[in-house]
Amino acid sequence: MLLFRRTRRYQVGSIDKPEIQKDIVAIMEGGQEAFRPTKGNIPAMEAIEIIELISRGEDSRTQFKRDVTNPESLAGDLVAFSNSKGGRIVVGVDDQGNVVGLSPADIRRINQLLANVSTNSVRPSINAITENCSIADKVVMIINVFEGYPSLFR
Repeated sequence: MLLFRRTRRYQVGSIDKPEIQKDIVAIMEGGQEAFRPTKGNIPAMEAIEIIELISRGEDSRTQFKRDVTNPESLAGDLVAFSNSKGGRIVVGVDDQGNVVGLSPADIRRINQLLANVSTNSVRPSINAITENCSIADKVVMIINVFEGYPSLFR
């Protein structure tokens, strides 16, 4: 995704979803810098955005997990988000919104667990996107799950 500023107009390229374009333009008009890091076609979250996300607490599109160890529970969360409007699982944050962080070994283990669950435990498979972000010298993992079509089942 390329983003650059033109005198009061913003041009967003390589994004096929109008709702993402609208969000990015809103961020840009809110005073953010013209360059924003990306991961494929998905805007990368910055620390301030993650802090704001955590401060809003859990809701129907955001779940906090201190750690992820149970494959069946993870599969249930992935299917629930995919069958609805999508959502985020923030790993490394407890239910009260405290950042506990993850070790490098935890990140590798969770990525492997996510790959196994999303391909072997869910039909059709789910392509969840992960992002590791640093907050106050601690690392949290954001698992982005997008709305699936057609509805998934286990």
